[in-house]
Amino acid sequence: MAAKNPIHVTVTGAAGQIGYALLFRIASGALFGPDQPVVLRLLEIEPGMKALEGVVMELDDCAFPLLSDIETTTDLNVAFDGTSWALLVGSIPRKAGMERGDLLTVNGGIFGPQGQAIANNAASDVRVLVVGNPCNTNCLIARANAPEVPADRWFAMTRLDENRAKTQLAQKAGVPVAEVTNLAIWGNHSATQFPDAANARIGGKPATEVVTDTAWLQGDFLTTVQKRGAAIIEARGLSSAASAANAAIDSVAAVHHGTAPGDWTSLAVVSHGEYGVPEGLQFGFPVATDGKGGWTVVEGLTHDEFATERIRVTTEELESERAERAALTETLLRLAETFTRPRELPDGPRAIGGTIAPTPLAPDGRIEVRSRFGNRWVDGFAIHEVVLGEDGTLGYRLRRANDGFVLPAVFPEDDVRAAESKERSWHPVGTNIEPDPAHLDHF
Repeated sequence: MAAKNPIHVTVTGAAGQIGYALLFRIASGALFGPDQPVVLRLLEIEPGMKALEGVVMELDDCAFPLLSDIETTTDLNVAFDGTSWALLVGSIPRKAGMERGDLLTVNGGIFGPQGQAIANNAASDVRVLVVGNPCNTNCLIARANAPEVPADRWFAMTRLDENRAKTQLAQKAGVPVAEVTNLAIWGNHSATQFPDAANARIGGKPATEVVTDTAWLQGDFLTTVQKRGAAIIEARGLSSAASAANAAIDSVAAVHHGTAPGDWTSLAVVSHGEYGVPEGLQFGFPVATDGKGGWTVVEGLTHDEFATERIRVTTEELESERAERAALTETLLRLAETFTRPRELPDGPRAIGGTIAPTPLAPDGRIEVRSRFGNRWVDGFAIHEVVLGEDGTLGYRLRRANDGFVLPAVFPEDDVRAAESKERSWHPVGTNIEPDPAHLDHF
């Protein structure tokens, strides 16, 4: 039999914890099977490239027969060139003191450009799994920036929650976890998610006939699954990595190989109005796959009053995230329009004939800052916010490219300029940043 052509797989944040746990399993054949070669296309930010070099050494030392090649890069276009599966792992998690709007803004700067790069460079059969949190809305952002890519190619990961819920049911029932099937996760990968025990099955029987403790099913079962990520951080001091990587493997494998007849998998896919969920949301559903890349939301499941209320709550959270992101995008567009239009200013040393020339700098542009040391220009920043003073003067609040940290000072317009072109462009891909244990926006 002729050897198969290798499948190109892109992994972002490849040197991070999840990336490290994921890459060796992909290379071993766990993703596509024991006879399917792969090419790994690994994306990192510049500070992570040294660590990624070490990861590549280990991959080489494993001598995986199915690993045809490895490409490492900081360039989005190279990372997604010809890729058939893009696993978007790198993101900025919520940290202490960070508002949800801040989280959506910084991740918009990551997943928007990634979506564009996928549309411009990926293979025609590309499919995308977003792992980095908040994964539902990050997936929506990337998808919105790649309208050329069909909406049914985009998935956000809820399989980790499914796996956690299956284990809890199996342990409660005293059976092997393989006995638990048809477990759906509805809605957002967050503390509002709804693990649906009522439609699950244990040993072929309705789960509620095997586990009859309704108080547990509506109490500890839900909260254990919803807060499992926080519990793992508290226990080991680090976020879930191996289990998240395993769930990513399970998610892609379910699409690639197909779900078993009569069963389904949990994936957040684009809503077309199923179960009354607003169209366009990236929503967790029970999904049946055909093994050829196609999928359908499993219809006809019923929900009692308790389940209906839980699904309503998680739906409203996703609607709120979508609306907040849309409002932030509109604000940035208005700011960009304002900052590129001449404005009337008082006469003075900064004014030329009462106006100031249009600024070429727009939010999220890569820029340089005039250093106080030696009057030199320093690269590695992006515009976080444009500030217009009461006297009409323009200033910029900046964030660092390598970690997304927003500098507190406002820099005068004269001290900020567009960065000169370099061989490698900076792309704000976050990785290697651990979530704060005080928050639940993590695995």
